[in-house]
Amino acid sequence: AVKFLLSKQNLDGGWGESYLSCVYKSYIHHEQSQVVNTAWAVLSLMSAKADSIAIQKGIRFIINKQCSNGDWNQQGISGVFNGNCMISYTNYRNIFPIWALGILIGIILYITYKRKNKLINDDSNMKYDHAIIMGGSIAGMTTAAYLSKYFKRITIIESDDVLNETLMKSTANELLDYRCNLKCSSSLGRAGVTQSYQIHVLQGEGANILFELFPNLKAKLINEYGACLCSLKNKFRFVIGDVLLNKNLTEDLHWFCIDRFTLETIL
Repeated sequence: AVKFLLSKQNLDGGWGESYLSCVYKSYIHHEQSQVVNTAWAVLSLMSAKADSIAIQKGIRFIINKQCSNGDWNQQGISGVFNGNCMISYTNYRNIFPIWALGILIGIILYITYKRKNKLINDDSNMKYDHAIIMGGSIAGMTTAAYLSKYFKRITIIESDDVLNETLMKSTANELLDYRCNLKCSSSLGRAGVTQSYQIHVLQGEGANILFELFPNLKAKLINEYGACLCSLKNKFRFVIGDVLLNKNLTEDLHWFCIDRFTLETIL
């Protein structure tokens, strides 16, 4: 995978893949390097501890493409669903570049502190005073759960009414009925999450992290709210285009099936 990524890096330091790759089932270069593709490649190379020069060039490309207001311009199509449905995913242009830059800053800070021998002992009972988290969605709540080990007090700021009485006082059956009769997310005061009532799956490591942070969550969702843990090998047909991707899996994978509305409400 590292060799493949390095072979596709452009002279300007970026990466760019066309959505036509999904149509023709073969890698096709985009005519220009794409910020989102570059962030994906840089994140992968950093995770693999690969060629630092290639990473530096990719990071430089991302920084140089940032607008004066902190945004990045919308470029080519960055998402393809079912092989032929092209989606812009307008938030990707900010999410992944910021993620890549954040990981790099974290690495730099870690190396700096390590060199100065000022790493905090993991066994220390020291806690910081107050953390403020912007957004009370799944990401905000999982962040709060993790930071609770290091902060005495955590405040989550959320514009939607996620703690409204209808949701908080509903039984499992009432919540299911409510969820199945939703006309739109704003009808439950959740305008900030437009896809909250669609079926979703939690894949391997993401599910493991969530259930580690919330130890009682998995059993509660399965026993009371109809969630299920499904075998990708035996209970799914994972098709892109006309290709069945999970036909000859050498190792089974399990996905946790639950809609986002229920998951977020129970969290």
